[in-house]
Amino acid sequence: TLRRNPLLSKFKDSKLPAEWESMFPDLKAGDLGSCAVVAVGDNLLERPLRGAEIDVHDTVWRYNSPLAKYPRQLGRKADVLYWKVRRDEKKYGVEGQRPSKFIMWKDESKFWMFGKPKDWQTNTFRGSPVIWASGIGHALTGEAYQKYKAERSLAAGSASGGFKFAWDVLASGLCTRVDLYGYTAKGS
Repeated sequence: TLRRNPLLSKFKDSKLPAEWESMFPDLKAGDLGSCAVVAVGDNLLERPLRGAEIDVHDTVWRYNSPLAKYPRQLGRKADVLYWKVRRDEKKYGVEGQRPSKFIMWKDESKFWMFGKPKDWQTNTFRGSPVIWASGIGHALTGEAYQKYKAERSLAAGSASGGFKFAWDVLASGLCTRVDLYGYTAKGS
């Protein structure tokens, strides 16, 4: 029944519009080709010329990347923005960025907070179609991070959003290859 449809959480008031099937991009396994997943670890700044290497991928996924400030280190291409919108985008150097293909929200609550009624009705944000994480990545992240905490006898903490982002991309199956950039074991 529609009450159990996993897409319900993606729509305001958990109501599927009549045209809901046409609102989602028609993507199949591997459709996005080789993918670069770019997070914001400071290790990217230590390797000054990774930008060109990142940009040759068929699809570049970005997580809060301040592109304008570091093009040689981070590249210029932004096909999918994994949107973790903050109220002050300027503080993080991501103001005004637009993806060439899609927006992927960290979770629905951000879409409801920053989107407008027209966005909710069309599954778009700032003119870009929205794609959604499957939930598998989130489950894998939690399981992996619990093992990490147990191995290190850590009582508190949670996986970073960038770590969850990488799992979401891998779990999507949309890429034929995934290369990670800007990830570090140092933490932030």
